[in-house]
Amino acid sequence: MPKTYTIDGMVYRSIEKTTMANDFYIMKLLRASGLSDLLRDENRTAEDFANNIITVAVDSGIPLALLGGTLLPEGIPDEKWTAELAAATTARLSAVSDAEDKAAIQAIVVEAIAAFFAAGLLSLKLSPHASETEGEEAQTPAGVMNSSATTEIGEQSYVN
Repeated sequence: MPKTYTIDGMVYRSIEKTTMANDFYIMKLLRASGLSDLLRDENRTAEDFANNIITVAVDSGIPLALLGGTLLPEGIPDEKWTAELAAATTARLSAVSDAEDKAAIQAIVVEAIAAFFAAGLLSLKLSPHASETEGEEAQTPAGVMNSSATTEIGEQSYVN
């Protein structure tokens, strides 16, 4: 069951099953914002990483566009997502001025970015490394999760 959010009198729901176009839209946003570079920076501590995610997102201007890629107005099926619908959602959310609605949007942005980065960190932990020596078994590739896959963020451990 997707999460639903009421903002400025409009009910939105989270997308459960993305299309290829939706995936590419999100990937483009993450690359253009510099957020994808944070995923690849293994020299950063978990605390530094966490402190920079929202700052980089806000500085790049993508938070509302990201919501356009992750939320749909209620009643619209996932497979009907389009970049034009994302732009309309982004524009509507950009015009919100009610304090409670703005707080809700900020919470959804944090939730959306945290979800992407939790998945991204898990992907890093599970992806094969180019530096592996011959004969060394590669780790499970991202996207093919096994039940024992674990990644650690700070002192918390997330298991897939």
